[in-house]
Amino acid sequence: MGITDVLRPSDPTQTIDTNIDHVLTKSRSQAQIELKQQLSIDPSCPMLLFLARLHPKKGLERIVSALADTASLNTAHLLIAGSGEPQYERSLHHLCEQLGIAERVHFLGFLKEGQKRQALLGSDLYVLPSASENFGISVLEALNAGLPSLVSTGVALHDLVAKESLGGVIDLDAPSTNLGDSITLLLSSPDDLQAMGMKARRYTQEHYSWTSIATELKTIYARLIGLNKPS
Repeated sequence: MGITDVLRPSDPTQTIDTNIDHVLTKSRSQAQIELKQQLSIDPSCPMLLFLARLHPKKGLERIVSALADTASLNTAHLLIAGSGEPQYERSLHHLCEQLGIAERVHFLGFLKEGQKRQALLGSDLYVLPSASENFGISVLEALNAGLPSLVSTGVALHDLVAKESLGGVIDLDAPSTNLGDSITLLLSSPDDLQAMGMKARRYTQEHYSWTSIATELKTIYARLIGLNKPS
C-alpha cells in the first residue's frame, strides 16, 4: 500500500528539496505555529493528534481520560480530526465537559487535504489506542509527516512502530498499561521525539512512497519475465 507524500509541492512543476531533515523541520515548525495560532493554543503547550473515524473501538475515551487524569499532561491539548455518528460525537463532547478539559480538546471535524496536512505536520504526537485496526493508514500518514505515533497492540502496524522505534506501543490488556504515562514519556524528550519523527519520515519514504512501490513492482515483473523466458 502506498501513501501520498505529505510534503509534496502543491505545484507539480516544483521538486522537493533533497535535504529531507531541513524541509521536514521547517515544515513542521511552520505548521505548528499556524495551528496553535488558529486554535488559540499557547506556544509552549504540546499537541496530541487523533485522526480517524470517530468510533468507540478507536479508544478516544482513553485519550480524553488520560488527558484529565495525568498531572504531567495538564497543559497538553488534544486535536480530534474526523467524524462519526452524531450521538457518539455528542457523548465525547459531554465527557470532555464532565472531566473539565473541554477547553483543551479541539474537535476539528473531517479535514480536507490541506487541513489534514497542517494537523499532521503541526502536532507533537499521534495517538491511536484502538482495540482493532486491520492496517492503520492514518498511522502511516502520521509517520510520513515526521509525527511519532503511540499505538496499541490492536493496531496492525504496531510491530513496525516498535521494531523501527517510531514512537511507542501499549498493550491495552496489560494491567500495568497507563496511557497517560506512555504519552508523558514520549513527550518528555523533545530531541528523541524529533529523531523518531525524522526516522519515521525516511522509513515511509523508502518503503511506502508510490515511487518506491513502483520500483519494487518493476523489479518483481523484470524477475518474472526473466524466469518465463523460453529456453
